[in-house]
Amino acid sequence: MKKYFVLILFVVFMAWTASPTSVNAQTPIPPAATGKVTGKIVNQNLGTVVKDILELMLHIYDEEYVELGMLHAQSQPDGSFMFTEVDLKPGQLYGVMAIYEDVIYLSEAIPAVAGSDQLELEVPVYDTTTDLTAVQIDQMHILFNFAADGLETTEVYILSNQGERTVKGSVTLEDGQLATLSFPLPTDADFIFFQPDQQDRFVKFSGGFADTNPLMIGQGSEQFTVKYLTPFQENHNYTYTAPVNIQAINLLLPEKSGVILHGEGLSAPELTNFNNGESYLVYSLSGINAGQTFQVTFSGKPILGEENTSSKTTLPLVLGGLLLGLVMVGTGIWWWRKPEEEDNENEATGMEVPSGESPLDVVISEIAHLDDAHERGEFVDEEEYHQERMRLRQQAKSILDQQNDPS
Repeated sequence: MKKYFVLILFVVFMAWTASPTSVNAQTPIPPAATGKVTGKIVNQNLGTVVKDILELMLHIYDEEYVELGMLHAQSQPDGSFMFTEVDLKPGQLYGVMAIYEDVIYLSEAIPAVAGSDQLELEVPVYDTTTDLTAVQIDQMHILFNFAADGLETTEVYILSNQGERTVKGSVTLEDGQLATLSFPLPTDADFIFFQPDQQDRFVKFSGGFADTNPLMIGQGSEQFTVKYLTPFQENHNYTYTAPVNIQAINLLLPEKSGVILHGEGLSAPELTNFNNGESYLVYSLSGINAGQTFQVTFSGKPILGEENTSSKTTLPLVLGGLLLGLVMVGTGIWWWRKPEEEDNENEATGMEVPSGESPLDVVISEIAHLDDAHERGEFVDEEEYHQERMRLRQQAKSILDQQNDPS
């Protein structure tokens, strides 16, 4: 398992540092044909077409799954659907999204065929269940990093639903809201944020958070990252109680942090070097059952010199996002963010945010740039650096609070 994880991290860093190559010649692409996309919606549990009238969206992508357009339609009482006046262009992919029982389902995305004016797709949908028996965490990657203001922790989750139905509504929160699964967090965790940062998806509460997204059928069908900050003291403990069975856990610690990990069942650390020169100690655990608690203890005093307070401060956060993005691209998962949601966030924070970026991402990026400038010695006044970093952290916290309280 550890070798597999190291391979993933290597691929991530190769993708991070790789530059696009130029293409000297391209094969001419045939012109698009105006045609139609047809198909049917099939309940996979019953083996019958869905007779309810459903809202549908046809997504058009390039070969890299960059969205090029979207069309709307409705299904018919016989379970069929039809999108007309569609530009069917070879080299582009077409997939249909359907909303069934408040769950989003997707067809396979298939390419247009040269010379054809028709494309046929089937959208598989499933019944739902609250039973968590078939749910497990395939991989959990926990990245630790030390900063002047505490311990930064990034947890990357990769979950599977090995059952025959979509899982949703398994957990009832204190306010009566339904969620799919809840996860623990330290009670003193602060500056908690998530990737993807879909509004209203994650619900924070004392000692944990819940994910309201339905869990689709399949291996690695859901992935996300949670990041947070906790105080750190000598002989600090990281304690975690598994919400469902966990197949494998990897814990990463910067090699030159001055700290090592101890814990029952924890493997000896394996030194992992990345192609950007950074090195991490990777510890592993496996076979954690639902309800089981594991604990690791930090031994040693963190080194907060230039090597460990800037580039490594942001590396685990970036790494978590890159790993998450790699897995999502590999499984072909699609999601979108409504433009009006971004506009509302920008108005609430009073920030000028580039198109396509969230205010939270912008603030996190500013903190990273601030740390880089500090490492380069651009701050003569150390107090000025810490005050500016605190200001940005408070701004990030304010954005998070607004996301979790839309009113």
